[in-house]
Amino acid sequence: MKKFFYLLIVGAVSVYGYFWFVRGIDLFKGEQVGIDLPVYVYADRPAVKTGGYWLRATPMPTPRSEVGAAAVDGRIYVIGGRDGYGRTISTVEVFDIFSNTWSKAAPLPEPLHHVAAASVEGKLYVIGGLKGFGNTPSNTLFIFDPVANSWRRGESLPAALGAASAAVLDGVIHVFGGRNALGSLGVYYVYDPLRNNWVTGQDMISVRDSLVVELIGDKFYVAGGQAGNSLDALATLDVFDTRLNEWDVLEPMSTRRGDAGSAGIKEEMYVMGGQAGTAASDQVEIYDPTRHNWRIAAPLPTPLHGFGCVTLNGRVFVIGGGKRVGWSVTDLNLVFIPE
Repeated sequence: MKKFFYLLIVGAVSVYGYFWFVRGIDLFKGEQVGIDLPVYVYADRPAVKTGGYWLRATPMPTPRSEVGAAAVDGRIYVIGGRDGYGRTISTVEVFDIFSNTWSKAAPLPEPLHHVAAASVEGKLYVIGGLKGFGNTPSNTLFIFDPVANSWRRGESLPAALGAASAAVLDGVIHVFGGRNALGSLGVYYVYDPLRNNWVTGQDMISVRDSLVVELIGDKFYVAGGQAGNSLDALATLDVFDTRLNEWDVLEPMSTRRGDAGSAGIKEEMYVMGGQAGTAASDQVEIYDPTRHNWRIAAPLPTPLHGFGCVTLNGRVFVIGGGKRVGWSVTDLNLVFIPE
């Protein structure tokens, strides 16, 4: 009898934990938790915070986290991720910033989460990613044609990886870091869409996955991430000078975090949200490459990690993600408008 009672308690706690941490639902109150936003997000006249103000756009149809995102021809593509049941999905949804509406695109050829995404010359490139509950890394390169609404395979990555970050310089895609089955990586790969081939660049100074990267001028700024798991979150900032072909170490952020988002605005790098340890973050920090320092900006309206972050038309779109570490998901579509 005691054994049955013990199993009953464990089962009840497990069920409640699943609905709270994964689905974001409080079973006692019968309501969704964790996505309440400040009043100013809904204001008719937005309240200006430090560095700008936040608005709430039409929510994403499929709540999810650990997504990839990139803009193609004025539309934001949110790619794959994990749904509220923890399943890896192949869903691709498209947000039109002018009509504030969503539509569906052809799904990924296979379900993936933690993909890197970039766009070049009207095409969407989805690089690597992780598969399933086992986080199996992928070496795939999927290329999407929005006109034909179809996918094709490009040249495979030199090695399987997920949770990398990508940026574009002169029509060439630069991919940094990531992880494979053994842990975090310090790799740097470069893909030329015209030649459909990969070359290996100079490894990063430190291994990391779930990092962010922004191109400012002719330099790539690589910030945060994690070396193994969220308990090993990093605050480090490294820069790669494409002219000198060398890395350098810069002043770190004030907070350690991985799985964050980033934006390049007015020749500065914004790092938003993320996670460290067992908590998601709402922290926003701005790096000024001319002064070589960080400053704190107004936080995200809610702690968030694993979201899509895209800069388009001078605005930053923060889409999806989870408020709690794990498989929590949201349908959030937040817009940051700089001052």
